[in-house]
Amino acid sequence: AWSMTAAAADTQDLYVEQVNPESPRQVLDRGRFVDMAVERDGFSVKGRSESFDYDRLYTPHGVVFALDRDRHLAFSIRWSGTEPGTAPELAALTINRATSADEFRSGLARWKMPASEFVFADVDGDVGRQVAALVPRRPGWSGALPVPGEKGQFEWRDWLTADALPHELDPPSGRVVSANGNRARSNRIAAVLGSSEAVGVSSFERLQYDVLSWNAQQIVPLLNRVKVEQQDVERARQRLLNWDRRVSADSEDGRLYVRWEAQLKQDLALRRIPEWLTEAFVARAGDLLIHQIASPSSLWFDGNAQRARDPLLTASLAKAAAATDSARTVTFAHPFAVTEPTRRRFNVGPFPLPGYADTVFATADAGASRAVGPSLRVVMDTGDWDQSKATNAPGQSEAADSLHFRDLANGWAAGQYFQMVFSDEAIKQNTESVLVLSPH
Repeated sequence: AWSMTAAAADTQDLYVEQVNPESPRQVLDRGRFVDMAVERDGFSVKGRSESFDYDRLYTPHGVVFALDRDRHLAFSIRWSGTEPGTAPELAALTINRATSADEFRSGLARWKMPASEFVFADVDGDVGRQVAALVPRRPGWSGALPVPGEKGQFEWRDWLTADALPHELDPPSGRVVSANGNRARSNRIAAVLGSSEAVGVSSFERLQYDVLSWNAQQIVPLLNRVKVEQQDVERARQRLLNWDRRVSADSEDGRLYVRWEAQLKQDLALRRIPEWLTEAFVARAGDLLIHQIASPSSLWFDGNAQRARDPLLTASLAKAAAATDSARTVTFAHPFAVTEPTRRRFNVGPFPLPGYADTVFATADAGASRAVGPSLRVVMDTGDWDQSKATNAPGQSEAADSLHFRDLANGWAAGQYFQMVFSDEAIKQNTESVLVLSPH
């Protein structure tokens, strides 16, 4: 059994290229100007009879994505995904045939794109974790910043092997954890798996629906050390201190906390980051900010770091307390649901939506009317495949008149799993009907 999450592998670099002032289709490469490759391309524009044509330029490093003609500069990007053999998920053909953990890991050597982290287990009890990607080796430099392209000292040498990428094989703890690189979720999962609770299929079902905030465990106790004069902010402080740290669907205190955490990250980032960059920075560095709030340092705070941090806690809490939001819900919206009658016929929901981006049950808002979260969850039992469990939504059939169009949705929302049968005998015992399509 195996699954995959995203991995933050560094597979690209930005190059600043010197353009020949006398010939704008040439760039400097190790002391001489070389021609850029040119591809003619175009696209249709509504209302125009002719396509909009343009030239796509390539330096020896990769495609040019910007030009500064006044300073005779070209900006190119080199990406390992343009290398031969990097068709996305091509290695799935190999890993789907693996019959052991060793064969699976060997198959991952063929996996180039997208950069992914795999966890896997076999019937012999072997477990592992492996990042798989075509990651360049950069001798003498890190790839953290754009680099000049003309001198040749910032070139890729070769590729990191599987052993050089993050991995674990049969660790002493007997468990591996992967959560899209999310520190809060990973720490919460590790805490649950390291507890005295018996580990089995049912405990993993509960874990997949876990909405206890690891972040909240780190920063809510900090409110014990601050004093608040505003009555509404003091009430909010007391609510959070008495809160059970679970972002349940019906928890107003949980929603208050999510607002506070988001505001706290934003306000902290503003201390060092330009305002126009804070949203993008917070989206990528949320884990760093939580750590800096729990353990403040001079990196983000001047003078006595703890004393400087405490006013930030209350100021952001005041903003969160003044804001309001409603309980979150999710609806499985059908493309045909464009009128009220078709919405009643095709849409499934709404259902209460617990959690937020940093809980194990990870959900997020993607706009005013869209929620993002896991529609499929699977718990594989490698000791007895027929005891594996799953949830999915909204149903197995795409026909709106079928009993199976929406019959999985209520169980999905309630955290109720169904048996995911595997063996031929179990499939026969659980078959409701068979549809045979015979060509004429």
